[in-house]
Amino acid sequence: MAASPDSVFQSLDNGNSPLELLMIGSSSEDAARIAAALRNSGQPVRLESTETREGLLRLLETEPADLVTINADSTALPPEQAIEMVREENPAASIILLSEHPPQWAEYASQAGLRDLLHSISTGRLVFAIQREYQTLLLRQELARLRDQLQGAEARFQKLLRSTRDAVAYLHEGTHIQSNPVYQELFGLSPEDMRGLTMLDLVAPEDRDDFRHLLKRARKEEFAEQELLFRHRQGGTFRARISVSPTQVHDEHCVQVIIRTEDAEDELQARINELIDRDPQTRLLNRHAFVRALESIQSGQGLPEDGLLMEVSIDNFAELCDREGLDKADCLLNEAAETLRGHFGGDLLSRFGDHEFLVLTRTDQAPDSAAAACLDALYQADLRSRCELDEEPEFSLGVIPTRQSEGLSALELVRRCRRAARQAREERQTQNEPISVFNDEMSGFADPGVNTEIVGMIDGALERDGFRLLYQPIVSLEGDTRE
Repeated sequence: MAASPDSVFQSLDNGNSPLELLMIGSSSEDAARIAAALRNSGQPVRLESTETREGLLRLLETEPADLVTINADSTALPPEQAIEMVREENPAASIILLSEHPPQWAEYASQAGLRDLLHSISTGRLVFAIQREYQTLLLRQELARLRDQLQGAEARFQKLLRSTRDAVAYLHEGTHIQSNPVYQELFGLSPEDMRGLTMLDLVAPEDRDDFRHLLKRARKEEFAEQELLFRHRQGGTFRARISVSPTQVHDEHCVQVIIRTEDAEDELQARINELIDRDPQTRLLNRHAFVRALESIQSGQGLPEDGLLMEVSIDNFAELCDREGLDKADCLLNEAAETLRGHFGGDLLSRFGDHEFLVLTRTDQAPDSAAAACLDALYQADLRSRCELDEEPEFSLGVIPTRQSEGLSALELVRRCRRAARQAREERQTQNEPISVFNDEMSGFADPGVNTEIVGMIDGALERDGFRLLYQPIVSLEGDTRE
């Protein structure tokens, strides 16, 4: 028995997302019948219907329609007017025309660019047409999303290509089709010079056979790398490592070329070392770099006899942060760092703590005189007015001569210097004396509540690399709390 067209429902896979449908000129009974047929076919639907011009205006003001059926036989709202109103709000709307006499509207439907023309009582065909147009709508939306993603990816790629420190180019049949500024600068070429230029022209004659072999490997979907001799536009040559790999640009098979010179690698390594060893705010050495440098000097030629290890602390820094704000506190740190850098010149200077600086300097002055000169330089810098502070920054200085370092580790020397600084802070508050020079009486000086035995064990383990990793927490970069 042949199946009736009205009983055939075909449901397309749309992820069960609800279909937004606007029916114009159809009665509420017809609209309910179509909605029921769609739901029975497995398609969720949100239906709006109207038979008047005023009702259509109200619905279109709420939300422009994407899927629309229009009853051409309606006398209350002519189809031409309804189509014009819908397309005024959404030119890309899919419109299906319904009529009890479809042949009479065939020419008009074709000229108006409608998506379909159906008999108004053919429910099965109408459901199929609605689902087909809905699927097309979803595909158009997905295509638009993918185009946006592609444009975003292309923009990010171009930004990355321009900002990378490597010389990068793309070749098609050995000819440059794209290159970044680093690549052009490496060979002394302008973007205009790169047009139509083959990569072979940039390779020294004695290495061209090797370069051809690299390109052949790249065309075979292989990654290849080799050191070659290249020619500069000015006539000189330089040796660099080139890596080639197959890729695609605008659906064209091409070869990606990356050239790295030793100078670029050395510069990158120097930059990495700077980031590791320097405080990002003041550009001074950080704590670990300072201790490492101190240990290196001590194990090498030894600490100088006329040297001093000095700590400079901004005692009221926390209060200034609370009262003056972080911007002014950061200004104070930077200005204090610049003042100390200017005062100590090329001496080993670091930001050792949040508001503490440590310096290894050489001087023929007595320790307290050297500290007093440093303190005077800080006050002469007029940091209060330069950072627009309401309160005067307060400093305390602890000093230990390096001649007292015999038999001491670098960490112990630093610890004794910091003990002197802590005592200076206490004496500044009670006796208005901001400078303290370490002496044997401070050997037992410690913060209340600090277990000196445990501190000694930790220092010993640090010196002998005696720590073992027993547990390392793993944190998800995507925010998964289960990891």
